[in-house]
Amino acid sequence: MLWGSFADASYRAYRLRIRHFDAFGKPTKVEMATSSLDPYQYEHYHGGYRWTKVELVDTWYCPGDTSRNAFCRKPKTKDRFLASGEEKRAPIPYSRQPVIP
Repeated sequence: MLWGSFADASYRAYRLRIRHFDAFGKPTKVEMATSSLDPYQYEHYHGGYRWTKVELVDTWYCPGDTSRNAFCRKPKTKDRFLASGEEKRAPIPYSRQPVIP
């Protein structure tokens, strides 16, 4: 008998601006998408070089069990300070916080 354990996963969500081009290099469509693929992965997975240009608009971390769920909502923007307690430093933007699972 096999024994297994349940695994919880988490991921980073990316908000992307996608520009599609025709065979002559003229833009045909611009759309926004939310994905778990970063801009480079998204571009190569969907269309590839010269057919799409993908730009990163925003990113955030989705913690906890994410199986069969839609992307989590982006957390409210709030400025957080480093744990050292030094208030004189500039706050680190919430989307750039270190991720410690």
